[in-house]
Amino acid sequence: MTSPSSGYEVGFARADITVWEPELCMLGWGMFYNRIEGVAESIYARALVVRDQRGERVAYVCVDLLLMSLAVRQGVLDALAAEHPELELDEARVMLTATHNHSAPAGYSHYLSKNIGGPGFSRPVLEGVVRGIVEAIVAADRACRPGRLRFATGDVPPEAGIAFNRSWFAYNRNCDTRPVTYEGRAEAVDAVMEVLRFEPDDGSPGGMLSWFPLHGTCVHAENRKIHSDHK
Repeated sequence: MTSPSSGYEVGFARADITVWEPELCMLGWGMFYNRIEGVAESIYARALVVRDQRGERVAYVCVDLLLMSLAVRQGVLDALAAEHPELELDEARVMLTATHNHSAPAGYSHYLSKNIGGPGFSRPVLEGVVRGIVEAIVAADRACRPGRLRFATGDVPPEAGIAFNRSWFAYNRNCDTRPVTYEGRAEAVDAVMEVLRFEPDDGSPGGMLSWFPLHGTCVHAENRKIHSDHK
């Protein structure tokens, strides 16, 4: 299924958010031996900005982190309001998301439940993530070009081996599902891929976003170096 929309200006950009401190752990494992020792590859904040005919903007950002924290969101909104008020990007016009990457630093939340396995809060990480997200949004706005957006969906077949349900036994307890076996765990997932593609008027390459629900990690807790995992 494809649905085109024209008359927009769209921009994409990314910024580096690779920042950590000695003895800081990866977020998501809750294991104190999972301390960061270096960087295997950089991690990024990737931003999409869409402007309509009236010049009003929305920004969508996806970061190579485990999750999005309220501290990061508030920091980004504060920085945009203070440093780039002309963009008029308030809390209703900014969406911040994450890939659920377990190979990225902890410490960027103000909540104990998110910091206790870190261990603790890290101001450099929080400030580095906020700075990178704002930089990506501003760069994406500057990169905006006229064109059209096209949205499409499609089913990913179970035999592709892309994702499976780890709790297939719990899935089987839902009254509105057809029970699956352990071997058929790939049938117990939402197999719809969604893609938003930007096609510039000048015919040059644009950019796109894709959504597919899965657990965004393949690497185990023994990992000691930052990277983006399979995303």
